[in-house]
Amino acid sequence: DEGLLWEMCCEPFMAPHLAACCAQLPEMTFVIDHLAHNGNGPGGDLATWGAAMDALGRLPNVVAKLGAIEQWGVAEPGAYLDRALAAFGFSRVLYESNWFVP
Repeated sequence: DEGLLWEMCCEPFMAPHLAACCAQLPEMTFVIDHLAHNGNGPGGDLATWGAAMDALGRLPNVVAKLGAIEQWGVAEPGAYLDRALAAFGFSRVLYESNWFVP
């Protein structure tokens, strides 16, 4: 009850395993940084990644950060954002930026 949370910054191939991890600690809040798309390695295709986002979105203790889209290296980033918003809804996403504000 300390208000702590766990931020997960991971590569796309890890995304399918995150829901099982987060489900084991339902009292903890998990934040999925960069929508689990930190880098454009294996598992970053929309079908594989999207199914992982759907599973995470079903867990009430998980929220997602939208950001670093310019680093994903995907042809249609809008499709990924749409899938994440469908999985989490607007009330469970955070916007983040990698750009510094002077």
